[in-house]
Amino acid sequence: MLYILFRLCCGIITLISYCTGFTYEEVNSILFIYGEPIIIGLCNLFILLKSFNHKLLCVFITLYNIFYLFVISKIFIHYIPYSLHNACVVAYKDLETLGSITGFGYVGINLFLFIILPLLLVNLNIVFYAIIKRNRNNKTQPLS
Repeated sequence: MLYILFRLCCGIITLISYCTGFTYEEVNSILFIYGEPIIIGLCNLFILLKSFNHKLLCVFITLYNIFYLFVISKIFIHYIPYSLHNACVVAYKDLETLGSITGFGYVGINLFLFIILPLLLVNLNIVFYAIIKRNRNNKTQPLS
C-alpha cells in the first residue's frame, strides 16, 4: 500500500515536470526541499500573527515557530549550495541513509517526511486557528 502511494506521488511529480519543462529532480527539489517548508512556515506565521491576543497560546506558537525555523534553516543551509538537480540527488542519498537508520526504508521515510508530517503540521495549525477563533468568539459575545 505504501509503495502504491509513493508511486502515485512520483507519477504526479513526473506529470508536473512534463507540463512545466523542469526535470523530475528539479520539480522534486522545488516542491519538497523549498516549497513545502516555505508554505508551512507561512501558515505558521499566519497563526502566530492571529495568536497575539492569547498570551499562553502565543508563547507556545512562538516556541513552535522558532523550532520549525531552526530545523528548516538547517535543511536550507544543507541543500542551498547545490543546483536543484543536485539537491535532489543529495536528498535521495540522505533519505536512503535516514530510511536505513530508522528502519522505514526509502519509501517509508519519504511518505513520513513529505506526506504525513506536513499533514500533521497543517492540522496543528488548524487546531491553533480553531482555538484562537473560539476564544475570539467567546470574547465578543454580549453578556446576558
